[in-house]
Amino acid sequence: MRPRTLNREVLADTISCWLEYAHLQSRARFQTLQRLPAGDDVLYIAWAFPPDVSGGVYRPLSVANHFASVGQQVTVVAREPAERRSAAGDALWQRVDARVRVHRLPDGRRRTPSHRAFPRVDSSLPAAMELARECLRLYGDRKPRLVLATGPPFHDFVAGYWLSKIWKVPLIVDYRDEWTECPFAFVRVGPHDAIWERRINAAAAAVVFVSQMQMEHHLRVFGPALAEKAWLIPNGWDQATVPEPIPSVRAIERVLIITFAGTIGSHTPVDGFLTAFAQLLAERQEAGVSSLRLQIIGRRDRAAREALASFPFQELLDVRDEMPQPDAIAAMQASDLLLIINTTSLSRYIPGKLYDYLASGTPVLSYGQGGEIERILAHTQAGVAVRENHPAALREAITGLLARGTHHATSSEWLAQHTRAAAADQLMRVVRQLTADA
Repeated sequence: MRPRTLNREVLADTISCWLEYAHLQSRARFQTLQRLPAGDDVLYIAWAFPPDVSGGVYRPLSVANHFASVGQQVTVVAREPAERRSAAGDALWQRVDARVRVHRLPDGRRRTPSHRAFPRVDSSLPAAMELARECLRLYGDRKPRLVLATGPPFHDFVAGYWLSKIWKVPLIVDYRDEWTECPFAFVRVGPHDAIWERRINAAAAAVVFVSQMQMEHHLRVFGPALAEKAWLIPNGWDQATVPEPIPSVRAIERVLIITFAGTIGSHTPVDGFLTAFAQLLAERQEAGVSSLRLQIIGRRDRAAREALASFPFQELLDVRDEMPQPDAIAAMQASDLLLIINTTSLSRYIPGKLYDYLASGTPVLSYGQGGEIERILAHTQAGVAVRENHPAALREAITGLLARGTHHATSSEWLAQHTRAAAADQLMRVVRQLTADA
């Protein structure tokens, strides 16, 4: 009997979702609440927010804090954080400015309509409706001065679209990653995503990108007409979280440490580097030299765990779980080299860890060439990019970087222009321009 119950639940959820979808579309079309008095605050839709820990929480955190610091009221609407708390997440939560209003979605059963009978957009169209409904309930008989939605996930954009239409307030969409053009599996693209992306881009007052290559690619795909409202606001690094350099343990133990800090997943496959690095270690051991160590800090998916478990030099491998950002940066400073994986699919991307890598002053080794990563390393003279699957080139790069030492002087000017505070200030200027014109 249980399968019939599940089918009735799916049918009920499908009907419920269609009814609410039609209701929101109708309200957006007729702008039913446009005459409500506007408040002074910015509604910031950020699905993940501290104490969640992921690469996507740092930009919303810095933006919300900066807005509060300059007197701009901001209300962050986010999901309930994961039940499993961590020291890293608690540390991030402590950094949230007390003036930032954080509202969590109520914890309840998520509707699961039939995806054959109901449209699916990235993470979940029902989640977009839930977000919109909760924001309307939260504001009641007033409205914000502007809606700012950041993604992924991109149901944040859909919710922001509906709300901006219903309230008739400006919408800013902030692409931390690409949507339908994303080369990675963490964005689930179906037949309705491109329709929604074009619709939202057309309706938005401003469309924000984090890399030059992403913006140029987006304009080629979706049309140069968007250039008039396209803004380039890169990510950055949190200057306040970088501790003073500490004496390195390696100076005492005479161990040379190569560190990868961050999440290892499908977008950063580590198996190719491990194979080339194992060949290099085998050569060094034959020569009686074995001082190189590889340190991995952060989350690892199943494929990464299997690749690390099969690494032939386990005694030269140190794998650690994620840690608070200041501790991770201290570990970067105490390393001799910092590793970043640069696949062809990352060519339009600037991984957030790259900013922290440069701020640490430790030379950077890019396993893979091309794209934004190699461009920045060449501009800042902070490291080199080597061809994949080429142990000889890897050996030459490691030797050269170890001889070079730190790079504080060569990259300091670039870093000063790429703090998270600077990025948040740029976004604040966009907000002020749009609200002044409204």
